[in-house]
Amino acid sequence: IRELEGSAGELQTFLDDLEKQPIETPKPPRQETPAQQIVIPEDSQQIAQTYTEYFRGNKGKLLWPVEGKILTNFGPVRIGDTYTTSNGVDIQAQRGTPFYAVFKGKVMFSGWFKNYGKIVIIDHGGNFLTLYAHAEEIAVQAGQTVKTRQMLGKVGDSGSLKDTSLHFEVRANGKPE
Repeated sequence: IRELEGSAGELQTFLDDLEKQPIETPKPPRQETPAQQIVIPEDSQQIAQTYTEYFRGNKGKLLWPVEGKILTNFGPVRIGDTYTTSNGVDIQAQRGTPFYAVFKGKVMFSGWFKNYGKIVIIDHGGNFLTLYAHAEEIAVQAGQTVKTRQMLGKVGDSGSLKDTSLHFEVRANGKPE
């Protein structure tokens, strides 16, 4: 339990540090733009505000990242005679089952994290993040923009104590919800 709580604290510190770093976006191959095509730059502040309103407005209505049985609920969890806190839910699914982004955003991190295994963290704008952990495979990279319901990877048990499952968290302003 101490190790799990320590990992959760390390993850929070990692997320805080990650939010302070700029995300490099992979550059697409250079293409010639026809003379008649006009490119209008997007207002990133307006997009962030739209994401915030839409994400918050759909709380409880977003689709699950993967279908399956809930193994661990959000909040207090009893392990033997001791209680700890789960910052998300653990969803049981077969190894290799695809999991998906619950909302559009930008991948902040894609890789290995102690006791969480292979994880994907997506920034949805307006200080909303989602975290997907224990993946067998990851199909996205940091800096990549993803669409709602885009496949992020495949379920596994990397770093998990619960066999094959997906750990999923939503964070608002750095706090688990």
